[in-house]
Amino acid sequence: MKEKGVAIPDRSDQCIKCGICTGYCPVARVTGEFLGPKQAGPDVQRFRRPQDSSEDLWIGLCIGCGMCDLVCPSGVNISELNLMAKAKASDEKGFNLRNWLLGHTHLFGGFA
Repeated sequence: MKEKGVAIPDRSDQCIKCGICTGYCPVARVTGEFLGPKQAGPDVQRFRRPQDSSEDLWIGLCIGCGMCDLVCPSGVNISELNLMAKAKASDEKGFNLRNWLLGHTHLFGGFA
């Protein structure tokens, strides 16, 4: 799999659907809107086609902590799959400056 010049191995077919990633996902624990990294990453990746719209994906709820990658016994790069889906959604919908600023508050430490 190649996205914007970066080769990322697609191991979505290696997902054994154990659900460990969902159990460790901090977002899935606190909201019912996010079904977990497995559903957002490997399960969706299997059916995603280049022409498909990602507008209906709730992928934006993933915070990208990488916990799913750490606990996956199959070595699936779930956070990378989610990141690619987020990039596709951003390309389709446009850049949201407010969300970017709120996600990078560490950059404002020098202003205080």
